[in-house]
Amino acid sequence: MAIDNLPFGLEHPLLAVHDLDAAIETFRCMGFSPSPIGRHPWGTTNSLVMFPANFVELISVGDPDRVDDPVNADGFRFGRVIADVLAQREGLSMTALHSKDAAGDHATVLGRDGPSKGLVDFRRPVRLPDGHMDEAVVSLAMLLEDSHPNVGYFLCHQHKPDLVWVPDWLHQPNGVDKVLGTIICADRPADLAPFHASVFGDEAVSASDERVLVKAPVRTVEIITPDAMANRFSGIQVSPPRPEDRPVGVALRLRAPDLGRLIGCLEEGGSAFAECRDRTGGGNRAVIRIAAPDAHGTILEFVEGED
Repeated sequence: MAIDNLPFGLEHPLLAVHDLDAAIETFRCMGFSPSPIGRHPWGTTNSLVMFPANFVELISVGDPDRVDDPVNADGFRFGRVIADVLAQREGLSMTALHSKDAAGDHATVLGRDGPSKGLVDFRRPVRLPDGHMDEAVVSLAMLLEDSHPNVGYFLCHQHKPDLVWVPDWLHQPNGVDKVLGTIICADRPADLAPFHASVFGDEAVSASDERVLVKAPVRTVEIITPDAMANRFSGIQVSPPRPEDRPVGVALRLRAPDLGRLIGCLEEGGSAFAECRDRTGGGNRAVIRIAAPDAHGTILEFVEGED
């Protein structure tokens, strides 16, 4: 099993968008090839930007009449979470974590006194590239706390992974091949350390007053202050999220093994971007950054190598 696919590794961040068709076109102009639109039983619609190990889920509300349908015995409403995000903003919502046993991994989190909104089992139709229809089968374990509704995780067990990692969808024209991690902005990053330790385990979390880093099993989450966010993303216009939204996800880091190829796709598609230097951790490597207003509320940062 690849290290990226180990339990609690990053599977897919959810990027909530008002207009799914517009978001798909935005990502196409960046050189991505989003999958056909899918539908969830709780009223949301989605399109996936697929990579060999993980993916980005573009998600929107397609049927507002269904977002308050409970999806498990605990009364959890998945659609309502997305609708509430979109009532405030576009951008990162929850992040899904790899699991091959949602119930067992959920029990592990509960054993660490972690949060839970219960288990969810669902199916969704999938149209494959050859036109054939099939049905994805998925089990989730919702790891959310009411105290910070804009930062949450869920374990995701894909029972039919071949209906998600479809070969025709895996290779992006711009060469981007992996989500490396998410970045969260919080007034007091250390306040989120216990929550992340309960989800990922104590050994995965390192914390200081100014920064929290989660490695599960590789760098997955970075939590920084608004001031650090402004310094971190030099080269693009940065507006820290509103105080009432914090803590909240603000950026995705993605791997682009060939920045020249990515730049060519961005230029061809007319996408705004900046060539910058990444000086985090004492480094000085080239990165490409796309500002949040140009990517439906989330900063996109592309780097050539691993973290």
